[in-house]
Amino acid sequence: MSIRIRDYAEPLVSIDSIKIGSQLKGQSVAERAGWLFATEEICPSTHKTIVNKMLHPFAPEVGVVKTFGTTKIWADVDVCISQPHISWGPCFMPAISVISLVAGGLSPPGFDPSPKLSSWDKARMMLHGRCALIMDQASLKLLSTTSPYEHGECFHMCGKPITVSYDCKLPPEGQLARVGRVKIQVKSRGQPYSTLNDGANPN
Repeated sequence: MSIRIRDYAEPLVSIDSIKIGSQLKGQSVAERAGWLFATEEICPSTHKTIVNKMLHPFAPEVGVVKTFGTTKIWADVDVCISQPHISWGPCFMPAISVISLVAGGLSPPGFDPSPKLSSWDKARMMLHGRCALIMDQASLKLLSTTSPYEHGECFHMCGKPITVSYDCKLPPEGQLARVGRVKIQVKSRGQPYSTLNDGANPN
């Protein structure tokens, strides 16, 4: 699977395969399915409002019920990803800005008057249970050029294996991010990769 913007030289995200399940002792992810579902608190009528949204210029407006209730996501799942690769750099920023602008216009602004929360606090409020991200090998390529059709200069970091686990029952210091072997390379225009580090991570 690959997520690519237009005909850019590098894909934004690419993975070989993905498997979703829940690991038990002596069982692989493929042998036991995990569970993931979302719930929303039932709010009184005083906490509800109707937003009129026009889905098509020639169609009548549709009333969408919005509530102050926060969606909760409950999970007990392991996600195994084979060889994920992420590319990023200044060449992606203009396109990502346009995509974010369009995506933000799909829904009206929230009606919750509470102060804005950080992304991590929002995740802690929404996500409950346990989830783990297991990667056999992951790589991150940071491109230095502003042209999306060139990838001659970059900073390439690769780690294997990588496990990131989250359990809402544990304090933040109890969350786990484990990386086995890390390899860091730098590539200049017209030159081969030069290795800066190729050893075990102390974590």
